[in-house]
Amino acid sequence: MASTTSVADLIVKLGAGLEGVTPGFGQWIRLFGERTVYTRDPNDGCRIHAVVRADSPGDNATLDHIARCAPDNIRLLLDHVAKLSECLDCARQDWEGNNGEIIDKSDPHWTVEARRLVSAVKTGDAA
Repeated sequence: MASTTSVADLIVKLGAGLEGVTPGFGQWIRLFGERTVYTRDPNDGCRIHAVVRADSPGDNATLDHIARCAPDNIRLLLDHVAKLSECLDCARQDWEGNNGEIIDKSDPHWTVEARRLVSAVKTGDAA
């Protein structure tokens, strides 16, 4: 069955879902052979706290995936998506500023703009 959740809805849900979850303090980890995902204590890096536990040994892949979904990782992804969206908005504004017409490639300004846009898309930097 296909999901009916839009990407925009998912972004909102992931952002809102960060409220009240166990802080990541960096990465969540699953120690080899363990069936628990842990986070490090922010005041004592040697101390760990359980985030979630599975009873079945077959749940290892699920636990590894949960560990990758630490709040800090979700925030990083959401920030990256926001930057990419900003880049696309800039590109759309540039396109609309030219009435959607192809810029004359012999114009030296085109080369500078094209390089700027390509760089923005590659780096995710809308500057």
